[in-house]
Amino acid sequence: MVVGIVGYGVYLPWCRIRLSDLAKAWGRSFPTSVEKTVPFWDEDSISMATEALQNTIKHAGIGEDEIDAIYFGTTTNPYLEIQGSSILKTMIEVKPETLTMDFTNSARSSTLAIIACMNAVKSESINYGLVVASDMLIGKPGSNVEYLASSGAGALIIGRENLIAEFEGTTSYSTEFTGRWRGESERFTMMTMERFIRGHGFIKHVATAGKSLMEKVGKVSGDFKYAVFSTPDLTYPRRILRPLGLIPDQIKVGIVANSIGYTGSSSVIINLAAALDKAKPGERVLMISYANGGSDAFSIFPTENIEVKRQNIVDKYLKRKRYVDYNTYLRWNRIFEKISK
Repeated sequence: MVVGIVGYGVYLPWCRIRLSDLAKAWGRSFPTSVEKTVPFWDEDSISMATEALQNTIKHAGIGEDEIDAIYFGTTTNPYLEIQGSSILKTMIEVKPETLTMDFTNSARSSTLAIIACMNAVKSESINYGLVVASDMLIGKPGSNVEYLASSGAGALIIGRENLIAEFEGTTSYSTEFTGRWRGESERFTMMTMERFIRGHGFIKHVATAGKSLMEKVGKVSGDFKYAVFSTPDLTYPRRILRPLGLIPDQIKVGIVANSIGYTGSSSVIINLAAALDKAKPGERVLMISYANGGSDAFSIFPTENIEVKRQNIVDKYLKRKRYVDYNTYLRWNRIFEKISK
């Protein structure tokens, strides 16, 4: 049974901070012109997810009451004992019996939610499932994590009819590996040595999952027009080229982190949206997530319907921006409050 994407959407906060301004505040310099999103003072993972899912439903062209399940992936739910998906359910006019599920504690939660939704649709237990991922990441002031820790949301509607892209296959690979972490009593994300994360974490897991997927679906790297990844570091997509046999042109469209930073669980979906904004029918997309020793790989095949529903939603949000200074960034992220505690 063919299962795929019916619609997609994103939401990016409209404020930005240049990483050079962030570095300057600590007497440093940042060598490239990179920036990241800054959530407004009243935004959080739930509000951003709401915007993304509303954009997605509009793009899919289905009724809100046709959604049978909502899957929410995040590492930064503002509540410890309230389901984020239950709150999102109240934001749209879905049926009372619509299933709600949260996937948490990993930036890989978005792709795990996609797999769960795909299986539910494939088994015909639901017709349409909504997957939404959203994170509001905050790095400790002055740390390396602060440079790219960012905010944003992305969403997909998955079904069996009116598909703009089909899922041709998926594989997963995971080990016990800790590169980034945040304990219950810790306010900020911590990370170990970057070189260790890059080699033994990202490259090993993404390459293994990607090669396994290509073998499973009978494709080679040249069969993919685009390749998109989670981007916890700006250099990671380039470093995975040789292990997967890819070339720079295949990853160019999906590197959105230069403009928005690393958005955690939503990172790979936002990058996928950027590729789908440009993809033509038959231009296959390789998507691979990564977080702390786990990767999920997908082969996605755009159909003729992608032209009918053509949108440029990522560019729309990238162009809508206003810059803020470092003090404003600290206030709106409520970092002063976090430090005082």
